[in-house]
Amino acid sequence: MLKKLIFLFILIQGHQVFAAVEKQQAVDLISKISSVMKPLVDNQDLEIKIEFKSMNNPGAFSKWEKQKKIGLITFSDELFYVENVDLYAVAMIACHEYGHFLGGAPYVEVMPTGSIFTARNKFEKMSVEGQADFFASTICAPLVESFLTETTDDPILLSFCEGKRSDCLTTINAIRSAADSFVEILAGYNYHDTYTSLFDVSRFQSDRTLNYAGEYPTMQCRVQTMVQGLSCFEILEDGTCLNEIGQTIELRPKCWFKENR
Repeated sequence: MLKKLIFLFILIQGHQVFAAVEKQQAVDLISKISSVMKPLVDNQDLEIKIEFKSMNNPGAFSKWEKQKKIGLITFSDELFYVENVDLYAVAMIACHEYGHFLGGAPYVEVMPTGSIFTARNKFEKMSVEGQADFFASTICAPLVESFLTETTDDPILLSFCEGKRSDCLTTINAIRSAADSFVEILAGYNYHDTYTSLFDVSRFQSDRTLNYAGEYPTMQCRVQTMVQGLSCFEILEDGTCLNEIGQTIELRPKCWFKENR
């Protein structure tokens, strides 16, 4: 009888799935992020709701509940079981989702009739994926730095962050965690894309802004977007930035952004 019980325990243990990050810790962090995002949300006369639910697949998703007024960000419970998802990844993913509502132009355009996105203006005034990434590292990351203390003696990161914003080391770690999480999530959908380095530049140049619903830049391009955003000290209405000495610079990479197109 004892041997049977031991064998049953081993079977149960073998089928248990352990969360990579405690859900309650993630919920608490997202609540803090929501609190620092609220002034930006209020400034645009919006309301952003947050929900957590099982969706069978890992991810975070944004949509309008009421067009251009009430937004909904959904975090699937399965997201917190992705191996590379830690609190740094959760922070950057949450910042990205807020970026869809607060990131500004360029905005998503509905794909041509016949696609799966057929509802007219369904995604009106939602920032494209690249812009949401850019918002995450330029606007959101400095506001959530205090929730994610991180130190490093990595000479490459220390050298890169010299002269950049005070949140640089924390944010670069969050970018890396989020990128590793995205790679793992995409692999679960049998879509294999990765990045070679935090500091590599995508050699691809798009002939148009990637602005269709569900149209993502490559993973290297997304990492490049977020890392280049660390050189932005203030973002202007047209999406360009001011650097540390007040010069206007365009930091959105050409692998997804094409000015006036």
